[in-house]
Amino acid sequence: MSRVGLQYFEHASAAARHRRLVPERLIDLFALAGTPAEVAERVGAIAGVPGVRRLVMVPQVPGQGFVEREELLREFADTVMGRVA
Repeated sequence: MSRVGLQYFEHASAAARHRRLVPERLIDLFALAGTPAEVAERVGAIAGVPGVRRLVMVPQVPGQGFVEREELLREFADTVMGRVA
């Protein structure tokens, strides 16, 4: 695989050009994605795994601006974690 033209910063972006190559199963295994209800269900399942004490969230939003990330984190706290707790 050639690295010519590879933009490493794109790996942390939901708008990455290679996003179409990522299979849905991989997203299901390693990402929290979906509606707030779907994400809350997944977080609840993860929280129920013995030994899991913490969930680290790295927001992936188009534009990657601070305001967009803050909005996503607030929505996660309000609409997802409110359903889990």
